[in-house]
Amino acid sequence: MENNGKHEVKVQINESIIRVADSVYEIKSFEKFSVITANGMPLYLRFFPKKRFSPILDIPLHESVPIAEVREFLIANMEEDTTATLTNSDALIHAMRL
Repeated sequence: MENNGKHEVKVQINESIIRVADSVYEIKSFEKFSVITANGMPLYLRFFPKKRFSPILDIPLHESVPIAEVREFLIANMEEDTTATLTNSDALIHAMRL
């Protein structure tokens, strides 16, 4: 059975951790973050790990998320990468979700 419905995942971020559903990541394991946008709409929070071969963490954003407040909180805890952009893979994945 195929389920193409949208699902929501609970995300919590505080000064020490990022919790995505049942997964927990330490804030100190990431060196920077970026808000990835398409056509001016925030799509993902992208966290870049400090360790070279660790995976990037992408958290999809819902339109109800107060992105200015989230950005302000994160800037107090790590550097923001304002140059990161939507990759071709990101665009393809986003298009398939629509």
